[in-house]
Amino acid sequence: MPPQIEYLSRCDPGLPVVTVAIPAYNASRYLDETIDAVRNQGFTDWELVVVDNASTDDTPLVLERLIARTGDSRIRVFRNALTVPAPDNWNIAISHARGRYLKLLCADDLPTPDCLERQVAALNDNPSASLASGARMISNSRGHRLFATNGIGPTGLYAGQETIRRCILAGTDIIGEPVSVMWRRTAMDD
Repeated sequence: MPPQIEYLSRCDPGLPVVTVAIPAYNASRYLDETIDAVRNQGFTDWELVVVDNASTDDTPLVLERLIARTGDSRIRVFRNALTVPAPDNWNIAISHARGRYLKLLCADDLPTPDCLERQVAALNDNPSASLASGARMISNSRGHRLFATNGIGPTGLYAGQETIRRCILAGTDIIGEPVSVMWRRTAMDD
């Protein structure tokens, strides 16, 4: 793992239920809205970990201003000393997670206000489940909705092997992108 600089760290020592992790690179135009969408969740027992992948735009400045503006102690921001491949930055973001559940977001993703609450409830209600997924809307860079998907299907518990088989038969990932999923930290570690 490359060296990192933790330049804004004011998180309380208690462990959160959920870690929302945002691996960011040159994301200055999206971060305010994405982080506000996390801060405005109905479920509030979360920490937000943002890992700036040595951005060359105003991402560091936007993050500093956001911390100053919000004063939210649940937000921890890290900056890689050097740019690493995107998958490595995702793994770095995950490595900072302290929550029992893990939610990844791209810097331009906007969770619905009840996203964390609903996914935490699904995992709490189904102790054998490794992850919770849901419907998602795909929009372009101008915010125009392109299409929506309903995810795996109706609310319920789905067996992993059967879900994988359905993905293969459908020729697509019916579970959803990593950002539409919340994982148990133990499943992620495994």
